[in-house]
Amino acid sequence: MPRKIRQLKADLHKAGAHELESGSSHRKWVHPLLPGKFVPLAYHSDGQDAKDYQEKDVKQFLHDIAQAKRKQS
Repeated sequence: MPRKIRQLKADLHKAGAHELESGSSHRKWVHPLLPGKFVPLAYHSDGQDAKDYQEKDVKQFLHDIAQAKRKQS
């Protein structure tokens, strides 16, 4: 069963990422340790099932955050 968009957002928030507002239907999730990188997620679709590519993008972004935190220590 696919995860919900809200679950992906919760994972990003837990990792220290935050949303940047934009003029479109998507918000960019950024992290201070990864300047220039972001993950776009629709802000109005929290209850919808996440697409495979969204799961993959968020997983990669979380991995990048974890690596950046390890390098920082």
